[in-house]
Amino acid sequence: MKRSRKISELEIADWHAHYDRGLLNYDNCTKEELRVLAVQRGIPAPAKKTRAEKEAFLRLLHHADDSCTFTKLFNLSPEIRILVYEQCCACFSQEPLIMPTEPPLASICRSPRGEFLPVFYNQCSFRVDLEGAHSRCRPKMETALFFGRLQPSFMARIRKLLIRIRDEDEDGPPDEELAQIERSKDGEGYNLILLPYRNQYVDDDGLPSAAKSIVEQGLRAVMNKVITRTEAAGQFTSTDVYRLSWAMQDIWKHEALQLFVLDDS
Repeated sequence: MKRSRKISELEIADWHAHYDRGLLNYDNCTKEELRVLAVQRGIPAPAKKTRAEKEAFLRLLHHADDSCTFTKLFNLSPEIRILVYEQCCACFSQEPLIMPTEPPLASICRSPRGEFLPVFYNQCSFRVDLEGAHSRCRPKMETALFFGRLQPSFMARIRKLLIRIRDEDEDGPPDEELAQIERSKDGEGYNLILLPYRNQYVDDDGLPSAAKSIVEQGLRAVMNKVITRTEAAGQFTSTDVYRLSWAMQDIWKHEALQLFVLDDS
């Protein structure tokens, strides 16, 4: 009976890394199949045929996977490159981003950076974190720094914002998402979705309809000006982040929401 080989933690981690990167798993390949793969990729075969030849091929192929480069990006047509950028951004667009660093593809050189970043900011959703539900509502530090430092041209590319109410009191409510705003591609319209916001004064049903109506009116007042103004019409600016927070500050003062305002003393 052939004894099974013990698999090390390093090998398991390597398998997971290959799977996450969409790479081949060579472990079930025969020596001849590994030899063919090595020849196709221009990898020199091991110097001697030994019992450990398969392990040698595995090491060579894994090393080739880890050190491979792609130098033909700009041989592709612009349309194909945009598809590549969109696919790259797809993994970032699952959750709203807060103060993100630029993806590695933006750090290669100036040319791909100039093509990739507009796609990144256009496709991803960015979170606007505001202080808790009280009358001094304003952007949190991370939000203020990110949008304050963002180049206007990139800010103008952003289409999706998620407004989240945060309160740092350990005994207070958890972070809650209040609304999602998405500009249309042509910048002539937008979609506003109110989310089931809750805090310690709001039950599981969320805000009542009267309170939701006030929130919607306040946010729409800001967005209507964004799409109708003469300068930067239909585009976000860093000032719009503050306009949204000022709108929320006025909203919390409305009598329809007084029952749900947190103590800001």
